[in-house]
Amino acid sequence: MQIQKKLLYIGSSRYSFEADDGKKLAATKIHTVDATEKALGDDVTGLYVGELKADYMLFDKIKKLEPLTYYTFALELTMQGKKAVITVADVDVNANK
Repeated sequence: MQIQKKLLYIGSSRYSFEADDGKKLAATKIHTVDATEKALGDDVTGLYVGELKADYMLFDKIKKLEPLTYYTFALELTMQGKKAVITVADVDVNANK
């Protein structure tokens, strides 16, 4: 299942390493803010910065995005065992004004 979601892009990074069991782990981390979410709490100023994961190769596209700009992300819901996971499948690199 995939949905389109407009999010404020904060930044991103990617990692690739070999785990202790020999399995290679590689992914992209994307930091975003959902402006429709409520603040962290009643006495707290600011919004929650969320972290989404994406395919390692998607970083080449994401690193060109301008921080603190709204973009439309294609979010995909997948299952890892019994756990539901939301990942970024793609991003529209044309900024939403």
